[in-house]
Amino acid sequence: MFGIKDSYVIIHNSGTVTWQPGHQLEFSCNIDTTYFPFDTQKCTLEVISWGYNMGDISFTPTSSYINTLQYVENSEWKLTFTSVASEDGPPPNTKFLMHFQRRPLYLIINLIFPVILLALLNITVFLLPQDSGERVGFAITLLLSIVVFLTIAQGLLPATAQPRLSAICIVLILNMVMSGMITVSVIVSGWIYYKPEYYDVPNWIKKIIHFKLYRRRTNKNQIHVQTVQNEKTIDKPPIDGDESKVTWQMVAKYYDRISLIFYVICFMCGHVFYAIDVVKGG
Repeated sequence: MFGIKDSYVIIHNSGTVTWQPGHQLEFSCNIDTTYFPFDTQKCTLEVISWGYNMGDISFTPTSSYINTLQYVENSEWKLTFTSVASEDGPPPNTKFLMHFQRRPLYLIINLIFPVILLALLNITVFLLPQDSGERVGFAITLLLSIVVFLTIAQGLLPATAQPRLSAICIVLILNMVMSGMITVSVIVSGWIYYKPEYYDVPNWIKKIIHFKLYRRRTNKNQIHVQTVQNEKTIDKPPIDGDESKVTWQMVAKYYDRISLIFYVICFMCGHVFYAIDVVKGG
């Protein structure tokens, strides 16, 4: 029975009977976690009078919104919108619509910011010197840290991918994949760096490195000529000394540079697309 037992009704002299029952209800609604933790949830409570037709009962709300005078604020959710609408049926019913917006500050500080920081730190592994011996361990540690944060995020979300997987989970998965690729790249870089000298560097790699050295020395000579000697630039500056010999250490150095640039671009693209997706969805 809806309402308090033995509750009273008010009979007016016009023949109108007023009944104001009190009842505590618990209901749940489907959650869309696509833009978690910047999501907004829409919950609908529908009150239906079963067994009666439009001639017996008519729901007429006294206002178009829900009275929130006794509403208690929640630390995680903010009530942003309410509405009340009645339909004659059949059967007669009244729908209460509520919009809840998540308060994201806690999750930004404890989830999103550490994830971005870990992904950024993961890229800096290519700045560590090869002789430090900490590159592979550093990369693996960050990979495991990202996996831990992915587990935390999955624990905060319901086990559903409808209407689609959460954007933050997609970012974490991409960061995990990128971290795995970085770990492999670091291992390959170390293998190249410590490769014995009796293995010759392929000619196509030598040509690429000689071209880079040529461009660098050309720029240096142009600056020197323009600022000091004020003479014509040297068309083909010679590559002398140790620079004429391409070693595996030089190959590893350029491999690290290329990897650093590539993963920085991947990092920027992934997180920019995530921000755009959240802004459009929000």
